[in-house]
Amino acid sequence: MFIGGITLFTLASLAGGLATQPWWLISCRALQGTGAAFAAPAALSLIAVTFPEGKLRNLALGVYAAMTGIGGAVGLIAGGLLTTYASWRWVFYVNVPLGVLLVLGAIAVIPESPQHARQWDLPGAFLATSGFALLVYGLSNGATGPDGVSHWGDVATIVGLTVASIALVLFVLVEARTSEPLLPLWIFANRNRAGVSDEHSGVASSMFNAGQQVGGAIGLAVIGSFAWTVVNSHITAALGHLKAGQTLLVVPGSAIYDNALSDGITLALRIVCGVTIAALVITIITIRVHKEDLPARPVLG
Repeated sequence: MFIGGITLFTLASLAGGLATQPWWLISCRALQGTGAAFAAPAALSLIAVTFPEGKLRNLALGVYAAMTGIGGAVGLIAGGLLTTYASWRWVFYVNVPLGVLLVLGAIAVIPESPQHARQWDLPGAFLATSGFALLVYGLSNGATGPDGVSHWGDVATIVGLTVASIALVLFVLVEARTSEPLLPLWIFANRNRAGVSDEHSGVASSMFNAGQQVGGAIGLAVIGSFAWTVVNSHITAALGHLKAGQTLLVVPGSAIYDNALSDGITLALRIVCGVTIAALVITIITIRVHKEDLPARPVLG
């Protein structure tokens, strides 16, 4: 699964760099996402089944987390440099040699993990994907629009949130039919406490990655909706105080627009700050790691 996902991602990157039409480029991006969806959970699952419980696995998970964070930061900077000084096509081409090295390294180094009986859960995949997509769609369209009207009551918003809720409920009910929990998102790093066996490590890994991606999408939709609702409400209120026959141009750079945008961004930052503090509190209260399980610190000098 890991090698196949990386191979698909690499080939899609090469095809994307050669794209000459919008539909071609968009299709390659979709294939890239498909390949990444296979490879990302497989990578985390391989750590769980390759490294023994304790210090080695914790060290491997630490390296995995560090590379994920560093890769995201470096990718943004490198992407900007490539598009500025080379071409947008190199954003795709740069993945090709890296993908080839990954595939060759995986074949040479990573042992084959034990095989378990599997069956494709196509209804579950459809429900999960459509449910999350509709949820993000509903939240994104709920904000007050440029016309100053709230769209939380629109049919599209209501239908999106309703169908998403039903799909997510059905998806969560899957847990009741299994012998082990399928949603150990933030506690996956300590697999023994999460109760996830090697057989279910792939499912747990995919849920961990899906939680990160969906959480980011939902978070952005919710925060953006609140922020732009505040911006439009402030602009509408300011325009409501105009005298009859008086006009006012509200554009970026004008005092009304800039003040409204500042208030909206301030609210968004406060929400992010609150969520971050809540995550920190939950982490401190719930996550317990024994000292003997921590990897030994390297001796420098």
